[in-house]
Amino acid sequence: MFDDFENLDQDCIDEVITPLLQYAPENMHIAIATRDDACLKTADLEARAEAIRYGAQQLRFSRVELQELLGANYRQSTIEQIHALTEGWPVVVQMIHSAAGLDHDIDKLLQGLRADHSTVTAYLTEEVISKLSPELQAFLMDIAIVDRIDTSLADHLRKAQNSQTLFSEARALDALLLPVDSVESSYRLHPVFREQLLERLRRTSPERLWTLHAGAAEWFYNKGDLVEAVRHYILAGQPEQALEVVARAGGLFIWPHEGLSRLRIIMELFDEAFILSNPLLSMIQALLHVKKGNVFEARRIFDATVGPLHCDSRPWDGDPDAPLARDRLVMESLLSIYEGREIADNVCDALEECARRLTPEDGSVALGQHCTILCVAYLQRGNFAKARHYAELGLPAFFAGGSLFGALYLYFHLGDISFSEGDGAQAEHYYKAAMELARRHFSDDQDIKLAASIFMTELNFETGNDGTAYRNVANIPIQLERHEAWFDIYAAGYATVAHLEYAQCGLEASLAVVEQAFAYAGRHRLDRLEKLLTGLWTELLIKADQIDTAREVLDASEIDIIHYRDADFTQVAWRERFVVVPAIIRLLVREGRYDEAQDHLVFFTAQAGHAGHRRALLKFEILGAVTGDLAGHEDTVMEHLDNAVALYRDSGFIRDFLNEAPRMTQLVERYIEQMAGASAKHQQRAAAREIVERLKKEEAGVDEVVQLLSDREIEVLQQLSHGYSNKLIGRKMDVSDSTVRFHLRNIFAKLNVKSRLQAVSVAQRRRLI
Repeated sequence: MFDDFENLDQDCIDEVITPLLQYAPENMHIAIATRDDACLKTADLEARAEAIRYGAQQLRFSRVELQELLGANYRQSTIEQIHALTEGWPVVVQMIHSAAGLDHDIDKLLQGLRADHSTVTAYLTEEVISKLSPELQAFLMDIAIVDRIDTSLADHLRKAQNSQTLFSEARALDALLLPVDSVESSYRLHPVFREQLLERLRRTSPERLWTLHAGAAEWFYNKGDLVEAVRHYILAGQPEQALEVVARAGGLFIWPHEGLSRLRIIMELFDEAFILSNPLLSMIQALLHVKKGNVFEARRIFDATVGPLHCDSRPWDGDPDAPLARDRLVMESLLSIYEGREIADNVCDALEECARRLTPEDGSVALGQHCTILCVAYLQRGNFAKARHYAELGLPAFFAGGSLFGALYLYFHLGDISFSEGDGAQAEHYYKAAMELARRHFSDDQDIKLAASIFMTELNFETGNDGTAYRNVANIPIQLERHEAWFDIYAAGYATVAHLEYAQCGLEASLAVVEQAFAYAGRHRLDRLEKLLTGLWTELLIKADQIDTAREVLDASEIDIIHYRDADFTQVAWRERFVVVPAIIRLLVREGRYDEAQDHLVFFTAQAGHAGHRRALLKFEILGAVTGDLAGHEDTVMEHLDNAVALYRDSGFIRDFLNEAPRMTQLVERYIEQMAGASAKHQQRAAAREIVERLKKEEAGVDEVVQLLSDREIEVLQQLSHGYSNKLIGRKMDVSDSTVRFHLRNIFAKLNVKSRLQAVSVAQRRRLI
């Protein structure tokens, strides 16, 4: 066995070792451990398969081998940590193995592997580093500041041109300097070895260390690697320069280029106090909180560090503060969009001016982002024409810039616009376009899956596809608390799930959804969402004929419909108006206050028509027909129904008709009778007959269920309503547990429910028990 073979001189090798290798007897085996075998002539022996070469890579311990060696002493997680730290380097593994036999504290030992006083340090110093030339030692310490390095980066850091030669000399280190690719164009140092080199550099030349980091930061910035540029400027003790890099890279608009994950990494590199002392970094921090769903924390940071600033610059001015003014404007708009707050006209005007003044140097993605903000701002306000304009302007900009992520969300917004305008087919087209992009490029993105699930569930519910819609509701409230969502998503998600739960399981289940939503809105201080939820709560109570309770809820909230008629309230999110206003009007109708209800209906019907909000218009026309019928105004009933049927014909939205059954069945049948002699109205009559057919099918569903359920199944449901277990039900009915389970499976299938509670709720609502 020959160890440290590289210490032998050429004469010794030629006179002793080479003859020994050539003439040794067959039963003699020679093992040579060396870092440099250039002087050893083994080519002939290897050709005859009489010599076998093992490189450093082959001598490393694999995870499986480490498990066999150390598994009796350490947990799997500890072995994984050992492998990550040592990369299977035999010297360090042997030290750990020996320590295991001496009952050493493994956590302290692993921590000590990076400490200057460790055994590894002594080994590297005595056996490796001290035997290198001073030039090679300095070279290795210089390149140790980066994870991976090639010749050009090494030359840049060292301001020298001989790095390739030094890389060649350093090949003798083998397991400590590792090629990253097969052509050996870039390298990395073993993590333990690298740490020791860095420690020596810190101790012997801290100024040199800072200079090297600054040079690395400059290199990475010029190469477009923003994360590494920021990292090295901070390691160089130059956080202000790192901030300048962030600003030059786009400030708040780094996100669409770098992605949220890399933006989070960048922000984690800065000290928290430094972040809070700087408006730009504070806005980026607020943006990251928004994207995590922590809207209240984002607002707190923004108001505390950015809001109080007095910035006289306009976002398109040429002075140095203009980019900060632009980012402030954008962040304020984003926060308002997520909170459901109004965005003032002057803010929208300023955003539009920013978009117009963008230059080719700003990039098409920047245009796409500005258009997205304007699209959602106008969509939330109910200005669908402008929202569509900016969506259609931003979509090609995103595709031109290669931002499929941005394009995907604009498809969602275009679908939401079409849905609001009463075009269900076009809404589905855009939603599916977004889902197809997600399937191809973002299949693991849970935020996208949540948005798609909510939008499609809402559309299916509105078009009467309750079965399809109900399959998706189970996890929506939980997912809304875990993933990114803006106001429209919260509003659509909670409202649709609550209505579906009411339709399937009754008031108790739907109010449980509203209660959960209130808790979330309260934790995150989403006061506009709380107002919407109050309207939803009121509407559900009215459905359940709990009129007095609905009035108590509304009065306690201090919500007044007059506020929604004020000019200042035209900027309130349309989804809030769409839920709160109809709920108040419906309550007035149920209280017999028809004149008040009709006065509000006239105003809001005109407002919805002017805005092109055909979905809201359909709801108000149906409410107008019901109100007119109850008030005895037959002429207005037919006028409202004529408009409502026309809107249904274009949109396919049936939900508001179904909500007014069975009264609506009679009203539409009367409408059909009156249209009998009008030849020009044949399309209207056909659409009205479709509505009646669907209404009767919905009403017949109760009777069908009653007919489908056997007497024994009804008896099981009655026992179930008392909260009895299967065993107790079996005793009372004198049947076995398995028979009870058989009846329950049939009941669940016939009632289209998934739990005992749902079965009882549906049975009670349909008066089966």
